[in-house]
Amino acid sequence: PEVFPVPPIRGGAVEAGIYEVARRLEGHGVHVLGIADPELPLTGQDGHVNYWRFRPARLDRWLLSTYKLPFKRSASRWYYWPYARWAGVHLRFLLPDIVNVKTRVQFVPWLRRAFPAAKIVLGIHQVSSLSAAQVWSERAIASCDAITGCSRFIVDELHRRYPKTCSKTRVIYNGVDTRRFGPWWDQPQVRARVREDLGANGGPAILFTGRLVEQKGLHVLAEAFARLARRWPNARLVIAGGRTYSDDTETPYVRRVK
Repeated sequence: PEVFPVPPIRGGAVEAGIYEVARRLEGHGVHVLGIADPELPLTGQDGHVNYWRFRPARLDRWLLSTYKLPFKRSASRWYYWPYARWAGVHLRFLLPDIVNVKTRVQFVPWLRRAFPAAKIVLGIHQVSSLSAAQVWSERAIASCDAITGCSRFIVDELHRRYPKTCSKTRVIYNGVDTRRFGPWWDQPQVRARVREDLGANGGPAILFTGRLVEQKGLHVLAEAFARLARRWPNARLVIAGGRTYSDDTETPYVRRVK
C-alpha cells in the first residue's frame, strides 16, 4: 500500500506481514515494491529480499492528493495511477512468476496490462478495502488469478458484496512467530507474574492491542467488560494502542472509551 514503508519502521500490520513473509521465502527471488521513506534507500537488498521504493515526483504528489476533484480520491483507480505505473515498469524488468498485491484492487488492472503472463494474487486484510464498489469492477476481478482474505469474515463479506469473486477466494490467516508468542502454558511463571502485577489473581484478565478507533470495536469490549467487572471486581482490562501507529493523540473516541 501507499501509506507506510517496508520494513515496517512506521508501523503497519500489512507492512509487517509483507516483511515477515518475505524473509521466510528463502530459495526464491523476492522483490518488495513499496512506498519510499526518508530513512530508507530507494533500492536495497536484505539477504534474498530486494527492495524497490516509489518516491512520488511533484506531479505524482498532485495526483495522489485526495481533495477537490473526484478522480483524486482513493476510491478512484486514477488515484493510484503514478504508483501503479511505476510498479508496472518494474514488473517488466523483474519478470515475476507471481505478483502479490496487498489490499489495493485498484492496482490489479494496471499490473495485468503491464505484465499479462504473471499470476496475480490480491490479498485483502481489512473490510475498508471493499468499500469502493466502483473499483471492484468485473475487469478488476477477472484480472485476479486468486484473492485471499486474512479471515473467514472478510472472505464472506467479499462474497456478499461482489459475488463474482466466489470462485477465486481463499482464506489465508495471518501468521504468528511462536518463538516470540507462545501459549501461556509454556510459560506459566511469566503469566503468573503478569497477572500479579495487574492485580488480577483470581479474576479474568483481558488484553486488547490495536488501533483505538471505532471500527476495531473497543467500545463494545469496554461495555462488555463493565458487566464482567460487576461479577468479578478484580477483573482487569489492559488496552495497548493509539489513534494510529505510535500516536498517543487523545481523540473524542479515545476519551469516550476511557
